[in-house]
Amino acid sequence: MTNAASSFPSPTHNGPLHRHGGRIDALGELPIHALGDDYTVVGNGTVLSLPALNAGVTVALSITGTPTFKNSARLICPNGVDYVAGPGDLAVARSSGDGVWRLFVSPASGVALADRALSLSSTQQTQVQKNVGIPAIMRSYLAGLTLSTAGASTTFGIAAGVAADSTNADIMSLASAYTKTTGSWALGSGNGALDTGSVTVSTWYHVFSIKRPDTGVVEVMVSLAPGTSSAVAISNASPANVNWNGHGLQVNTPIVFSTTGALPTGLTAGTQYYVKLVSDVNNFSVSLTQGGAAVATSSAGSGTHTATSNPILANANAAYTLFRRIGSMLTNGSSQWVKLSQLGDEFLWDVAGQDAAAAALSATAVNQALSVPLGVQTQALISFFANPAATIYFYISALDNADILPSLTNFITATAAGIPAIWNGAMRTDTNRQIRLRASASVTGGYYIQTRGWIDRRGKDA
Repeated sequence: MTNAASSFPSPTHNGPLHRHGGRIDALGELPIHALGDDYTVVGNGTVLSLPALNAGVTVALSITGTPTFKNSARLICPNGVDYVAGPGDLAVARSSGDGVWRLFVSPASGVALADRALSLSSTQQTQVQKNVGIPAIMRSYLAGLTLSTAGASTTFGIAAGVAADSTNADIMSLASAYTKTTGSWALGSGNGALDTGSVTVSTWYHVFSIKRPDTGVVEVMVSLAPGTSSAVAISNASPANVNWNGHGLQVNTPIVFSTTGALPTGLTAGTQYYVKLVSDVNNFSVSLTQGGAAVATSSAGSGTHTATSNPILANANAAYTLFRRIGSMLTNGSSQWVKLSQLGDEFLWDVAGQDAAAAALSATAVNQALSVPLGVQTQALISFFANPAATIYFYISALDNADILPSLTNFITATAAGIPAIWNGAMRTDTNRQIRLRASASVTGGYYIQTRGWIDRRGKDA
């Protein structure tokens, strides 16, 4: 069987992962190449070998069927026996050179890394993974775990998949598709996913794959926390103000403080706090409970302070210590999930968000919030429209890029002789879901923006 992947050239490559080599058939010699680092293996055939590539080349094979990997001198399988794979299994093949490959396997069942028959404990499995370097090889890896929402429902779906945890210490494999609800977290498909409190209307939530290293159990959790951290300044005041530039946090988001010195009196390192009031995109106050009184401080403290906003794993079980954000979802006015679809890193709204309609614009730049997740940077997929009578140039940019006055030599779209300015494209947001817009002159009739969706790498570049 011929596969397009086999036509690629094969230069030496020992670089980072995540260059997808495509879908390949499990039949005879797998047509991998040095330009692809991860592949989806389809079919139920027998794999006899892999092409001769340089020693050290490593590829990830995501299994969808039940192929057999035939153990041989060229394909060394776990425990020296044929490996019969299953849907959701993850195999990592490492070249020894001269056409010899060694196969390491992480079954979707999570039973064992090297061979199901070995019956390793979860602790032993984790140690084997570390011994062979799987988490390091698969740094920031994420495949599958696709989110789905039907709209007007408190239930969402998560497809089977595999991800390295946020610290690249372990691999987390969800063996089969799951559903979760907006209720408080409980173990098992069909149960609640929320880490703390109650779901709020018109609010962004972040979805996490979580794992108990002691048992190997992988689950799903939803949180207001985006899984971010930053150095912060904390005032000596009542209430205390936390300054975190571009925090992207919402009211009731969990947050924990640490310091190299002493926190201001009134705050305790390691204690769970919650965002009380968001003053602006850079400042907020905190409380000890969701909806509780704002915390006051009575000293300046010392050292460098850090705020971290992670999901409260302990509310599932204190043994859940590993997590990875796999996406974000929005509730509607009835605390149900807004309908969206996902393909890889792309998330699309069923109905585009109308984020600006006849909004004022001139030669002074404005920041525009979009219908994309808060707390993380994404590539917003937007449609821009303006139709002033005059010839006007428009510049759309990310807030971490330079603010440029648009002109004939520097613009993204423009109007001319009654022709409207129309632009469809992607633009990077800040963590407060904003982009920057600027025109060469005042725009009669203003501008319009719709957000069709976004691209979210979900930590793959970390």
